[in-house]
Amino acid sequence: MRQLLTLAAFAACAALLACCGDSPEPVAYDQVCNQADGKLVQTEGYFAADSSVFCSNIGSNDVRCGLGFVAAPGQKRGFTADVAEGTGRNQVEPIPDDFAPEAIVFHAADGGEVHVGDKVIITGKLSVAPNVCFIKVDTITKAQ
Repeated sequence: MRQLLTLAAFAACAALLACCGDSPEPVAYDQVCNQADGKLVQTEGYFAADSSVFCSNIGSNDVRCGLGFVAAPGQKRGFTADVAEGTGRNQVEPIPDDFAPEAIVFHAADGGEVHVGDKVIITGKLSVAPNVCFIKVDTITKAQ
């Protein structure tokens, strides 16, 4: 019984430590790709989609979709926001082959819908390398 209580105490401590992870650092949109690889960041902008969006589960069990993330609606150049595909919070609904950008539906952290052209705040882990800059999005919040 004593070993079981000790094991339960260790498990509880591990769970508490996992909950107390690093806080994301707010970063201005134009400075995101100048940050260190692997950094947890938060920035404001807009999801964007061209005529194609690449979704895959390469290197993961989860399907993720690489969407453009730009500083202002209508801009073409930005970095990539890698968003989990699904119907849950902080996910993008499956995107059909013949989509219209305005029909893409994201689900924010609060469960509300977000669309291309809505101002959002994203939080996630940054990947930066020569000619590569993307955020693996953990949280989507509709900006005020």
